[in-house]
Amino acid sequence: TGTWAINPAKALKRQGVEIEVFAPTSWVPRWAARTPGARVYAECPEQTYWGELLVRYPRSWYYPFFTNGWWSRPHPGGSLQLAWWSVRRALLRAAESFKPDVVLAHHSLPNGYLAYRLHRKTGLPYVFVDHSFRDVLDSGRMPARRRYYQRVAEEAFAAVAVSQRMADDRQRLFPKAHSVVIHNGADRGSANM
Repeated sequence: TGTWAINPAKALKRQGVEIEVFAPTSWVPRWAARTPGARVYAECPEQTYWGELLVRYPRSWYYPFFTNGWWSRPHPGGSLQLAWWSVRRALLRAAESFKPDVVLAHHSLPNGYLAYRLHRKTGLPYVFVDHSFRDVLDSGRMPARRRYYQRVAEEAFAAVAVSQRMADDRQRLFPKAHSVVIHNGADRGSANM
């Protein structure tokens, strides 16, 4: 639901681009949703419209509140495999029925990994956008994380960074990645000034 992801998708749709949006969302049963954050996941609809833009929320067994922990951040393999396993049917069905030209994934892990796996199954090219320096730098200092990031970065049509410094760090760590910079920032139209 972040404006950094929804607003560009809405802009593409306004320009006449046929677009489908999937936002894999952690599956949390309502009875287990004891915190405000867990309730957001539990109450998330299967799909909703953001203006004219339909967004689907397939349920995933990827849990960001666990994957940033002391074990799973440096060792993401298990959580990434669960993410793919839990949403693969929805993504493969969408690829078959919609027949996209390209897949855009926000964040290298897990969404870039999902795009990578979809690419491996279907041949669809993908682009991913990193929004966090930590994702790039941790992949440089955590060997198991590096292996997953490297697969995603080197097979992507483009690896977008939101700053030149991020692109430079990624290129230093993963010289085979095709890094490009697309700056983003505040939406001035919605700022209270």
